[in-house]
Amino acid sequence: MSKGYATRMLSLLHYALAIPSPAIPSFPEDEFGTPPSPEHSPRNATYSTLWSDVGRDFYRTIKIGRGEESREGWIVGADQEVRYELPPSNEEEIGSTSLPQGWRSFHSISDIPSELLNTLSLRTLITAQEQTSAKTLAYDAPTSPGLLEFTITRSVRFTPAVVLERNGGAIQHVYINDSTVPPSFLVLAPTYTPNEPHTLKISYLSLTPVTEEATRQQFTDLFTLLYSRAKEYSCTQIEGWQLPQPLIDAWQQWTRENGGKLISHVREEHLGALAWYGAGTPADVEMVGGQL
Repeated sequence: MSKGYATRMLSLLHYALAIPSPAIPSFPEDEFGTPPSPEHSPRNATYSTLWSDVGRDFYRTIKIGRGEESREGWIVGADQEVRYELPPSNEEEIGSTSLPQGWRSFHSISDIPSELLNTLSLRTLITAQEQTSAKTLAYDAPTSPGLLEFTITRSVRFTPAVVLERNGGAIQHVYINDSTVPPSFLVLAPTYTPNEPHTLKISYLSLTPVTEEATRQQFTDLFTLLYSRAKEYSCTQIEGWQLPQPLIDAWQQWTRENGGKLISHVREEHLGALAWYGAGTPADVEMVGGQL
């Protein structure tokens, strides 16, 4: 990045991916030379999404095109994080291996029927449409098996041997609540990054709307599941992005009764960003789904 490679890549990527249209400024040949060859450029995208640790200040410097005809390039989204720091406890404490009523675990995303993943993905999109005033949604399906598997693979590469031993050589990351229709769905990714607190990350969460009384029980059961798995995986905090407010309220109630610390803030690293190639401005577009 210090040599400008990231800036160059993010500035030119649009010309290899975006559908040719008047909305895309002309290629800045004076600065970058010959445009990408059409035979190596799909040119079939209306937008691109990117997750990176470069930070929002770097994103702001990237434009599509140059001069007066340039337009905004990468716009940051999905930056609301909630982190629950568990209260101090015996380091040897292990969470309960039992699951709340209605929940069951799966060894891998590949064990989930594709029809169910498609249903959950569509529900995420419909929910977003109901909750936003944006004119256009740029949808990056969070239930893509490849995306979910990548999140898990990336997150557990430093998993301690003792944690693997407790789980027969693997960690159960995927949970479904069959008591709702369609089922509620949860994907967890324990992370053990060196020199950082061990963290249980909510990689994907989709809760089926139920009655008010059942909703309270659902959030209670969900938090119990998260807390027990954090203990089981030797994690000292739980982290999630763009979480529903009722779940955050349940976490706040838990801290009042049991201790710990709840922190909500805007992330400045590992941010999702959107580059919009269609007509209009990125301000009219909302980024939905994607990696957590």
